[in-house]
Amino acid sequence: MSTKTDNLNDLIIPRRLRFKKEKIDTKALLSLCEDIIADKEEDDKNKKYARFIKAVCLVEEKEWNLSINELKKLGYSDYWIYKQKNEQLYERMICNNLKDHGIEEDKESEKFGIYFQGSKDIHDCIFEIMDCLIVEKVNLQVSHYTGRNTVEKLLFEKSLFRMCSMATANDKSEGKIIYEFLGHPDWYKKEKFQQCFIACFTFDANCLNHFRLYGKENEKEATGVSLCFKAGSFDCSISKQLKLKTKEEFDKDYYISPLFRCLYIYPKEDNVELSVASIGHTEYSELKEESGEHEKKARHAFLIEEKKEVEENLKKIRKRMDRLKSIINNFMNTTADDENKRIEIVSRILLNLTYMVKHAAFREEQECRLFSIQKLKGANHIRFCDHSRKMYMEYKLPINELKRITFAPKTSEYLLFKDRLEQEEFENVECIQSELPIA
Repeated sequence: MSTKTDNLNDLIIPRRLRFKKEKIDTKALLSLCEDIIADKEEDDKNKKYARFIKAVCLVEEKEWNLSINELKKLGYSDYWIYKQKNEQLYERMICNNLKDHGIEEDKESEKFGIYFQGSKDIHDCIFEIMDCLIVEKVNLQVSHYTGRNTVEKLLFEKSLFRMCSMATANDKSEGKIIYEFLGHPDWYKKEKFQQCFIACFTFDANCLNHFRLYGKENEKEATGVSLCFKAGSFDCSISKQLKLKTKEEFDKDYYISPLFRCLYIYPKEDNVELSVASIGHTEYSELKEESGEHEKKARHAFLIEEKKEVEENLKKIRKRMDRLKSIINNFMNTTADDENKRIEIVSRILLNLTYMVKHAAFREEQECRLFSIQKLKGANHIRFCDHSRKMYMEYKLPINELKRITFAPKTSEYLLFKDRLEQEEFENVECIQSELPIA
């Protein structure tokens, strides 16, 4: 840690406990943050920390626009800002998004009022749907399927995980389903300013179909690996982040995107009760065959609770999805201004939900996802892989929270991998080879 960052910590620690009781002296904090950000020799991680503290101070000073700019530079999502429950910050975010589409803020203008209120209504509805999809139960388990070589790099070479751009997704229906459901399939990819990057997980840690499809070595099926984490490992306390933090606290939870369940729908079904089919969840089939009677009963009780919560959230989602159609139609019909501009604005807002929605034909995958929406212009942290021909951004997986590694039935060197785990001090990670039948 640099001397300047040490000084920043020294200023924060005695003030942090009094943050809600008395107005903090932001001048010293802001000045030091500016020095760190402007210092060409300063470490990038320290600059990010300084930028976050700067954003917190600007909120305290009610400098909403400047604070939003800093938060966006850090990569925080629109949903993250919504979860702060700060009305001024939320409204500033909406105004800034409108400005990207050439709608300048003018509170006296009827046109601006129509655009602002329409945008806010759509944002509100989409974020309420996302509230029903966010994975907040810490005792759930989620898994990522990948190749053995990739896992070795993640664990033994400390490589960072890759969130890939959805612009080059293998599933050609990705991103289109929500537009088909809304009755506007021609709006797909009308958003031209930003792109979505995701990482895929599932509630099924030992799935033959996943092993056949993902992580194949030399194109041979069932040769991959499943990494299992507690869902709580991805909990970033999303509604409690905008506060003064030490550098250590910031490093621990910065840029940990929350997990969202995928929403499975039949897009061409008019009846919303039938159209909105399911959300990703843990199935009874996940009950381990080797579990004892006590473990089976506890697991069964948990799955009943999970099913009840899923059904309750589905009821809420169906109402909100139906309402979303109405809100968007009203917005499109309210003003006679440029229709293409309105479509772009709606598509920009929908991007928050677009890649959480999948065709119901994929419901057996029981998927959940991390996602990040990024502007490509000037984004030095977004990279290109020549081998896969995909753009990606790096993400720090909670490797220390890894609970279990499951090898596909045909994955080789299982015992060698177990020995390497112990050598590299991952001895608490359970390591098993799947016994699922495959020819």
